[in-house]
Amino acid sequence: MVKTLRLVRDATNQVFNLTRNTQLGRGDYERDRWIVRDRPIPDIFPSLEARMVLDGPEITSRNHAGIIQVGEEFFVYDLSSANGTYVNGEAVLPGHPRVLEDGDTLVLHADPAGGRLRRAIRRHSSKRVIPAEFKASYVDLENYALLVGAGSDHVGACEGDVARMGKYLGQRGYSITTLTGNEATKARLKEEFIRLKNLAVTESNVFFSFHGHGGPQGLSIGGQVFNPKDLYTRLNRLRAENIGVLLEACHSGVFLSNHNLEKIGPGISVLTASGERQFAAETVAFGGSHAFQGDEVYSGRLANAFTGHLRASRELVDLQDFYSQIMDPDNEQYATLRSQNPQFYNSGFRLPKPVTQLHSLTC
Repeated sequence: MVKTLRLVRDATNQVFNLTRNTQLGRGDYERDRWIVRDRPIPDIFPSLEARMVLDGPEITSRNHAGIIQVGEEFFVYDLSSANGTYVNGEAVLPGHPRVLEDGDTLVLHADPAGGRLRRAIRRHSSKRVIPAEFKASYVDLENYALLVGAGSDHVGACEGDVARMGKYLGQRGYSITTLTGNEATKARLKEEFIRLKNLAVTESNVFFSFHGHGGPQGLSIGGQVFNPKDLYTRLNRLRAENIGVLLEACHSGVFLSNHNLEKIGPGISVLTASGERQFAAETVAFGGSHAFQGDEVYSGRLANAFTGHLRASRELVDLQDFYSQIMDPDNEQYATLRSQNPQFYNSGFRLPKPVTQLHSLTC
């Protein structure tokens, strides 16, 4: 099991998961790039997984500190920062790394005696100064799923798809976040992608699904359009190298049109419910005694097929194999789904085996 270093920033809701080697500093985000481009990456970094970009006052250096993984331990290096790096109140001197233990407090740009920080606050009295203080802990690797239900022709259909998807992904060990109802807005979705950028490490498995309305420009969420550039820009910022996307919306094939394929970064697989010019319909998933008060329960055709596949399998699920099944002309159960012209772009995405007992689904 991969061990992850988790840093929880004091006085904020920021949580950062780290593996391998990470730079801590102030600057604009760009994956796998050193913040100060004309400064060589120190030899102590065998690789650079990511940068943890710290917002806030100028008293945090652009190249402030580095977290280096050696075996199952993590070490903090001070990169000759202007205002210092501290672990449990003790300064980490440049060239003298300090191992981070579970429960340690890591502080950037704050002298425990208070003098240097007070001087910095006076220099930047017009700015809101929050010392970059973190609590360190060691946690097991997590996989993440972000599921969005943003509108349907049938009451509760998208919410039901999200709930069923979450149930079976949860059984495969995913940490689930859902956005439905009033929470399903473009602003909230962007916030969740920022959170995922900090949480998902290189070894994480990330799954994103959207269930709702779509058009020729992209997905409809909270009265706004979330287009292919919006989606792929945010997915490409994730450190995870295994990302799966399922889009249950009309015209969702636009995300795989020729001019949008070049926006897809490495490690991302995308499955759409329809082609660029086709509609995505809903189907009766449950009815009669299975439904709430006898009402019929609707589901998107792709979501219904996918959750059924997850429910039936106790092994790894390969998205390519699933797509081959639904596109098999001899498989009559997926004939109506095939009529929507589902599209697939494959980078080898697999969902892990279930880690909990499968139970029958009741609605």
